Parts: sequence; C-alpha cells; structure tokens
Amino acid sequence: LVNPLRNVLESVVPGHAAIAARTTDVGAFPNFRRPRVVWVGMTSERALQSLAGDIDRALTPLGIPREARAFQAHLTLGRVKGELVPAQATALAAAAKSCRGSRELAVRTVDLMQSELGPGGSRYLVLAAVPLGAATPRVSYEVARDREQAVRARLDTTSPPKAAIDEARRVGGEH
Repeated sequence: LVNPLRNVLESVVPGHAAIAARTTDVGAFPNFRRPRVVWVGMTSERALQSLAGDIDRALTPLGIPREARAFQAHLTLGRVKGELVPAQATALAAAAKSCRGSRELAVRTVDLMQSELGPGGSRYLVLAAVPLGAATPRVSYEVARDREQAVRARLDTTSPPKAAIDEARRVGGEH
C-alpha cells in the first residue's frame, strides 16, 4: 500500500503551494476533562484544510474512507495514556492556557509516516516526503529550523503532558 499512497501524494501535493503558518493555542482532544491528545493549533487553516481535503478525496479509490471528523489544523505534542484524575486534568488545562506566544513555521512537504510501537513508546519513520508546490513561504530559517527540531524531538519520544507543554513553552517562547 505504500507505493499507491506515495503515488496519490505525488499527484496531489505539488498542486498546493508551500504554507506559512503560525502556532496558536494549546488544546486537547477530545477536551481537557478527558485528554487523549495534547496539541498546538495552527493558522492557515483554509490552506491546510484544502490540502487535507484533496488528499482525502484522492485516497478513496484506494478503498480508504474519507475522514468524517471536521478538520482542525494542529501539531500533536503528546498523547495521554490512561485517565487523569481531576486535579491532573485541571493542572494540564491551566498549563496549556498559560502558554503564550506564537512561532512561525513553514509547511514544505507532506510526509507519509509509519508508526512503530515499541517498549519505549512509538517511533515514527518517514516513508516518503512529497514537496508542496514551488512557492516558498516567508519564514526565517532560524525559526523554521527550531520548530522542525522541536517537532522531530517530539516524534522521537513520548512525553507526559506536562513535559509536552513545557516543550511548547520553550519552543514557542512566552511573551
């Protein structure tokens, strides 16, 4: 299935320009009372939604059903294992709310990823990286490099929610 997926990405992705986005608030899916995923939102929702929708539609001939949930542009910071007691959930929500600042980042590729579960948590491998169209968003190299390193660090480890929030604060800066 990897080659057909790569082919779909190679047919759809270059038709979309690279995207300049900014991080926004920190949130949780489904919510902070029962968090499963801690995330940071992103601007450029329409451009990202268009890209995701086009990929989603192009995957249906492969037998992959369309995503039923509404699209929400975000970067996953971490996953929450198990239930949090109310005090932990409240602390997580407060820490998320205290995150201030925003960072620019450039979305230049769509990566086909493979998740490998292991005793130390999940590891993610890039199976294909398909560049977006020629237009390069104006984001300073320094900022984009910092965000890329932070995201790659997040992909290589699993962290408890507080550590993910602390990392978001460190990378995003506080104002």
